[in-house]
Amino acid sequence: MLLAMRSVSSVKKAAIAIFFACLLPIAVTSGYWTQRPDPHSRCQALLSGVPLYPAKHLSARQLTHEAEFAEDLAIRYADACCGPRSGHFESMEEYGRRRDECMAQFFQVVALAYGTTENEIRASLTRRRPELDAASMISFFIIYVWLANAVAFRILRGRDYESLGTKVILLYTALLMGAVFVHAGNVWCDTMEAIRLGNGHGSYRDRVPWDHHAAAEYVVGVLVFCGAVVIQRRTAALESSSQRLPTEQV
Repeated sequence: MLLAMRSVSSVKKAAIAIFFACLLPIAVTSGYWTQRPDPHSRCQALLSGVPLYPAKHLSARQLTHEAEFAEDLAIRYADACCGPRSGHFESMEEYGRRRDECMAQFFQVVALAYGTTENEIRASLTRRRPELDAASMISFFIIYVWLANAVAFRILRGRDYESLGTKVILLYTALLMGAVFVHAGNVWCDTMEAIRLGNGHGSYRDRVPWDHHAAAEYVVGVLVFCGAVVIQRRTAALESSSQRLPTEQV
């Protein structure tokens, strides 16, 4: 029993270490560290903010960074000039038009600077950094595993595992936890994406992988909770057997 407790403690420490290790690269590469021109300026005045890299030959990752920076700057400009909170809002159509026009100008500047095309720049926006996406998902998975174990422990504490009532509660909770996994994961990964981009307003951007696999995520959420229930039952059985041993020896 003591060995099992030590193993659980080691797993918890490892999970905490992995959690913060996942957050570190997102924080270090955050767009909040990047200086940007004042978005309240005219779009033409913001053109001096791009390109970011002085080199003529960019890597694929650098080109993606350039494209994301230009896209984000255009969104900030549109938010400031004619967004819903700008004080000059007319309609979403006008907002989108001004944003897209400014973005096209930024992309043209980047294309001329590096000898590429606007289509290639737009295509580079779909290239993700898999290590950062993995960090976002793994960090949330650790939080969810902790939550699933806490909920399973709360339900099973003092209950008869084999009773129909307990089984019904566990079934409904598993279905609910699957939905929690999907939606809470969506919020978490979108928040990590906002930190990465350095902008809390995603606008039309919808490229986070988590947002496009809801069915598979739901199944995973349910299965993880079921696994937590099994672990809690086994833990309770071990505790019960360890308490009976001294009594039987006496």
